Amino acid sequence: MGQEVDDSLTLLRRMHAHVVAFRDGRISLAALLEGPAPTAAELAQMESADADLVAALEALAEMVAAAPPRPKAAPPRRKAAPRRRR
Repeated sequence: MGQEVDDSLTLLRRMHAHVVAFRDGRISLAALLEGPAPTAAELAQMESADADLVAALEALAEMVAAAPPRPKAAPPRRKAAPRRRR
């Protein structure tokens, strides 16, 4: 739990420094809206998450390719026209 608090404080400090840089005119509004640059640890975590997503998508594609084809559905039946009295 202590590590989570430290990580949160570090993130808040980075965000505060980013906003102060905007206030002081060192970065543009566009840069402010992009947020602070990710740290090396955050980049590594994003790459790991991307790799996990790619692996999951590849596994799904393999499952879909291996699945038997679905039978074609029968065409819908037409309703009989009502009979007219003569």
